Amino acid sequence: VSLETLENLEKIMLVQTSMSKIRLGSLNKRVFLKTLDFSNNKLLDDQLLNVSVQFKDTYEIVLRNASLISIADGLFSHFLQLTNLDLAYNRLEMVKKSYFMSNQLLVILNLSHNRIGVLEPGSFNIKALRGLDLSFNIIKIITAETFGKEMNHNLADLNLNNNMLSFLEIYIKRMSAFFLKDNNLK
Repeated sequence: VSLETLENLEKIMLVQTSMSKIRLGSLNKRVFLKTLDFSNNKLLDDQLLNVSVQFKDTYEIVLRNASLISIADGLFSHFLQLTNLDLAYNRLEMVKKSYFMSNQLLVILNLSHNRIGVLEPGSFNIKALRGLDLSFNIIKIITAETFGKEMNHNLADLNLNNNMLSFLEIYIKRMSAFFLKDNNLK
């Protein structure tokens, strides 16, 4: 896909195109992309890094069913204005602390329908985070450290439905929606 000399472009939605490469060319410097949606494609991390340098002001990224197995450290670090990130329906197996630490404006994070079993301590130590969907994964243990030392006091919606949770320890003050359906908690 070649995207060159486009003006007034706010969204790129290249969904289900079987695309594996993106050539940005010389996009007009005035382009301010609000949304990047590359769902149902098979992009590699290096392709996404190429995009991130050019569209650092983008605030919504959708990579649903994008065949992601892992996330390169710092993959989203250039997206300094990122507020919404949807990585649902991939094959992610873990969440590292380094994945989102540069994205302190992130408000909504959807990691549902993956194969996540491991959450590193500090994985979700994101100051602005209000909504986190971890449903339909294989998570067994969540400790208070998962949300960082500071504890995320802004997190309002947490979906942990359909995991394998046997241990859960969280301290969040302003929770308004908390979903735990179909887990192994006793």
